[in-house]
Amino acid sequence: MNRQLKWIALIFGVIVAAFFGMSLSVYIADNASGGGAALFTLAMVALVVGIFYWLLSGNKKVSVADPAATTAALTMRPAEGKAAIYIMRKGFVGMLQGFNFAIEGMASGQAKGNQFLHAEVAPGTYRITAKAKGNGGETQVTVAAGEVAVLKVILEPGMLKGSIVFERITDLVSAQAELASIKMVSWA
Repeated sequence: MNRQLKWIALIFGVIVAAFFGMSLSVYIADNASGGGAALFTLAMVALVVGIFYWLLSGNKKVSVADPAATTAALTMRPAEGKAAIYIMRKGFVGMLQGFNFAIEGMASGQAKGNQFLHAEVAPGTYRITAKAKGNGGETQVTVAAGEVAVLKVILEPGMLKGSIVFERITDLVSAQAELASIKMVSWA
């Protein structure tokens, strides 16, 4: 089954379940004893928690970078002969969903909303990918020695499926301020 049909089926199922749940809850409230209504409410809460657990099950436990590494990264000055790449997740949409990032041939890790990753690399062109449940995106970044590339990654909602978009921030002063307001996480 293709992905779009799967999402359409999921949305249709949620709508049917919502109407069924509302009708059933009215019926139970009118006809069940206090214990039956409480049991039904508990079952519905468990169902909602289960759905959220499934949606977030792709998240890995990430480790926050130590304060010294974060302070060094926030100077935005790469080591001699190196370049720096920052991958930042900031925004509300998809905040709890972990995105799996990879700098081809270099590093891979996961970041959730309000987190960033930092890598010092040799000058060159790098393919950077991001993947999350049902979504993906990629970009290429070329950096020279001493250059800093800051990529802001957002999940743009769509009709049936969102898309992961990379935006290169050229104003390094505002990028530094944004990075300072969120947590740095370590590569896996």
